[in-house]
Amino acid sequence: KGQTFKEIVARLQSLGYNVYYDIFNTMDYKLAQKRSRLIVFATTIKLPADFSFSNEAVNAVFSKNIKKFKSLILQSSVLDVLSRSVPQKYYLSDRIKPTLLADGSKNFVSKSEINQIIARPLTATMHKMHRACQDNYYSDGFILSEDPIAYLEQKFSKEELASQPIRKLTPQEAFALQGFPSEFVANAQTEKVCDGALYKQAGNAV
Repeated sequence: KGQTFKEIVARLQSLGYNVYYDIFNTMDYKLAQKRSRLIVFATTIKLPADFSFSNEAVNAVFSKNIKKFKSLILQSSVLDVLSRSVPQKYYLSDRIKPTLLADGSKNFVSKSEINQIIARPLTATMHKMHRACQDNYYSDGFILSEDPIAYLEQKFSKEELASQPIRKLTPQEAFALQGFPSEFVANAQTEKVCDGALYKQAGNAV
């Protein structure tokens, strides 16, 4: 209930640190992924009274200097990341699609949705099969549509969605959503790093 964090801040302050913190979300920084993280900035240097480490203040600096971040793969939505053609191994079988799209059971109720325009937080276990309320899955109907936004406005039943080809993210797409350039994955694959390990790395990346 917040008491642990208050203790952390108090301990740092007792050691002479000026402590600043806020919750930052990657979607505010040109990455098409919802990924909220608490970041604490503590310094013994006395800063100006108007210094701010809020998400709003940091984002203003980021936006002003965005052209300097040349190594960061920026995007406004997953459409800037998703490939229109990927190997068949990334597609889900007809057997697993109904389970993936199910809204849970009596002991676990969820809202399973695919084709998120801003991806859910990537996880280190995304290479395993989970429900579409936890991980990111996309249909060919969405990816190949001439107007993906209009496509999302259509109301498909779970059965209609299950009849479409649905796939998971590729390692390249997962790393792109974390801001990594394509050569990062290419170099890893040259060194025979398997997809499972890549997914785990991407999910754990900062």
